[in-house]
Amino acid sequence: EPLQTCHNSRRRRMRSLLLLIALSVSSTWAIITLTPSIDTIQLLDANNVLFPLNTSTSNKLAWDEVSDMIYILGKETGTLWAFSVTTDGTLGSLMINTTWDPSMFGEPLDIELCRPNTGTPRLAISFTDPTSPAFAGKVRFYNPLSTQSSELGDPFYQAVVGEYPVDIKFTMDCARLVVVNQGIPSFFEGEYLDEGGSVIVLTTPAEFTSTSDHISIDFIYFNDFLEDPSGGDLPIVAQLVEQGFRRMPTRIDNQTPLPIGRNIEPTSIEIAPNGNTAYVTLEKNNAVAVLDINTLMRVNNIIPFGFRNWGNFYMDASESDNGPRFENYRIRSAYMPGSVQWITSNDTDYLITVDKGVMSEKPGYDGFVDFKRGSSFTPTELSEDLDTSLREKLADPSRLGDAFISTVDGTREESTFQKIVNITMFGGRGISIRDGQTLELRTALVDNLERKAQDIYASVFNTDFTDPTRSPQQDRDATSPTFGPNIGYIETGFFEGKKLMFLGSKSSGMIYIYVLVPSIDCPQPYFHSIYRRGGTIQTWQTLYDNNNIGDLGITNMLYLDDSADHNNLLFVASATANSLSIYRVTDEN
Repeated sequence: EPLQTCHNSRRRRMRSLLLLIALSVSSTWAIITLTPSIDTIQLLDANNVLFPLNTSTSNKLAWDEVSDMIYILGKETGTLWAFSVTTDGTLGSLMINTTWDPSMFGEPLDIELCRPNTGTPRLAISFTDPTSPAFAGKVRFYNPLSTQSSELGDPFYQAVVGEYPVDIKFTMDCARLVVVNQGIPSFFEGEYLDEGGSVIVLTTPAEFTSTSDHISIDFIYFNDFLEDPSGGDLPIVAQLVEQGFRRMPTRIDNQTPLPIGRNIEPTSIEIAPNGNTAYVTLEKNNAVAVLDINTLMRVNNIIPFGFRNWGNFYMDASESDNGPRFENYRIRSAYMPGSVQWITSNDTDYLITVDKGVMSEKPGYDGFVDFKRGSSFTPTELSEDLDTSLREKLADPSRLGDAFISTVDGTREESTFQKIVNITMFGGRGISIRDGQTLELRTALVDNLERKAQDIYASVFNTDFTDPTRSPQQDRDATSPTFGPNIGYIETGFFEGKKLMFLGSKSSGMIYIYVLVPSIDCPQPYFHSIYRRGGTIQTWQTLYDNNNIGDLGITNMLYLDDSADHNNLLFVASATANSLSIYRVTDEN
């Protein structure tokens, strides 16, 4: 079925619609889906003991096409696993199971492997500082494993980067590693530390060893783009805020202004194929930063994403309505892009963002919180211009009363108080497809994800793990008041000439497959299938103990679409379930 909205002229929409109809007809007999998992494994500690349920919040993947090996990196477990993968897609030998002491090494956050055409292959792993996540972390470079050597050994090089290096990515030639430092605030010895986010570019030689020189480290700071030398706002800040950039909180305490650079907490990075431009999502700020990572090493621009108007769409915003109940609300939500992917379709470049959403609590700034439930707003906090119907829905737990509403967006001053005039939620509850040059919105998936979950998996619609003694069915609707389908990650690739998008839910474990229709003006995601592994009736703990909990808490996916021996395999890493699943992509005629 064709999808959602095309942000173009009428003529362009007509051309796209005709192309979409043609492709829809041709796709009638081939629905692309996932086979039941080829293999799935629960990740064990060094003593082959199962970790407690919900131990980790992030598991990351890396693939080595030379050794046919998949790496899995666990954050809170502090563990690296690597398995060989057979030609039929099943896991072979466990090559390594190594754990770092967090008090010495910090927590591992991300992993990337790159093999240049000529030169030294390199396995990069980012770590927090072992003392505090608010201190500068490190990236350590290792030699990749091989079938002859399954010892990781010591890193041959390490670099001090920035605070909380949450995401790392190599350029295609492996010459540069770009590090996103989220700069999350943290208390240390009674002091609230908050340096703000940054990006670092590590440039390395082709022959990269422990004795290499000519290694450069370039720092890119967001405050250079936003602040004057005294720490005050440059004029561009007001322009960005007007366009939907979120700058919260604004003060350290009641008197002291907060420099805007400390508001920046970048989340994820994508690098354009030319290796010169990087796109960094600023999820809390509701924007994407465009960076020059080649020569100037600077922020070129920040693009606010604005707000999604829900007047033409439907959502379930309640956990009290006992299952899917869609309603149209005249409210809005900040897009808040998280995971990001660059794609090329029909010779046109696009940037796809997962508009997940995030809420903020910063206790070090006068206990700052930017959200509360709809039913907890008092009449004096709402603008007189807010219509009676919306007021009633805010008070009703089965409608917007359960929903988490922003206390800082959509306000205006009335009688010397800031009051809510536009009800604003967090996240676009879908994806956006934007022009790769201008980041202008072309197409969006809005309520289709929740509708498909309702149609196919109604008993676990918007489910999420809340307690080991509850079941997936009992936790149905858990994410309805916050992020809906709660898509945490996107992966893309080709299957039989079609461009696929895999969307993984961070809570329910559902995996959605869409085909991107090749249209220059209005690329359309075309729904094919949705898959969820695992039981629904037994408690989460029982399902976990029986290895039937499914892909609960998807935090990473990796698709092999052009490997000679492993075509069309999808690897899925899940943090809550602490597992790895392997699926084969196929079509059902």
